Amino acid sequence: MAELIKQKEWDIERIRNVLVIAPRPGDELLGCGGSIRFLVECGKDVSVLFLSDYGGKHTSEAWIDKVTMVKEMLGYNHAEFWKYPSNRLKEYKESLEQELTDFLLQKGIDLILCPAVFDFHQDNRAIGEVCTNLHIKLYPKKFAFYSVYSYIPGNFNIDISSYVDTIVQALHIYSECSALISNAEFFNLAVRKFNGFIFGQNAKYYESFILLEDNWDLSEIVQYVMGDIFARGQEFYKYSKVKHIYHIIGYARYLEDELSKRDTEIARLHKEKFELWKQCEEEKLKYEEQITELHAIKASKFYKLMLVYHKLKDKLLSKLLF
Repeated sequence: MAELIKQKEWDIERIRNVLVIAPRPGDELLGCGGSIRFLVECGKDVSVLFLSDYGGKHTSEAWIDKVTMVKEMLGYNHAEFWKYPSNRLKEYKESLEQELTDFLLQKGIDLILCPAVFDFHQDNRAIGEVCTNLHIKLYPKKFAFYSVYSYIPGNFNIDISSYVDTIVQALHIYSECSALISNAEFFNLAVRKFNGFIFGQNAKYYESFILLEDNWDLSEIVQYVMGDIFARGQEFYKYSKVKHIYHIIGYARYLEDELSKRDTEIARLHKEKFELWKQCEEEKLKYEEQITELHAIKASKFYKLMLVYHKLKDKLLSKLLF
């Protein structure tokens, strides 16, 4: 079973209800999928709130089906879907703050896991800002940042090594609707491995969180992050090496994409070749049918000519002989 690696006090025994806020399906899995499974095994009531989906050609119903499958794999109790537009959450920060305030007070949530305010994706940053404000407004509720697309210097960490296979399987379910999730898979697991280098733990993979202090606002969160980076200068020397690994992984993914494009092009050419062959065969069949028809017409005319000849040959011969 996974374990909580404490660098900061986190009284897990007092936590009963946990809410994971995910801007889109997949963020909950990439950011804290192993921790969700860990909390479920600890007997916590875990729910996930999805603020939007990816939109595009895939319907909300398609995403709901995928989320349901992933929910069963992770074992959490409830998934809720709001209808905010993806990639535009920063335009709705005020309404989101009010709606989340009402929601959290109504549900009696003890711990909220939300995207980090300095994450790479704009939607994640927007929700991080909203949750920073809620953290002050709704004290003593506990808020913790997770990261989806970037490293965070966490002050508590959860060993999720035993859940990595489950996470990867769940990622493949989501990747049927979004190539972005598939591409993020390797980066995400690499960040988790990198966390092991930074904090010197024996765990192969674990997820890091920033548990917000009672009075932290946005500026104090930035100070914490920057202070941690300077304090860990030697460890971040390792980061430069791991960052190089990220580039290698990224290049490998690029080559994989290029190979996939080439395979797609080859498949398209094969399809065109087959269509041309099929068209040629159809034309050949039509031509053969026309030849057969002409032969039939020719044979019919020759037969009629022979009938006329046999009828008239005696008369013609008698005239010629006499």
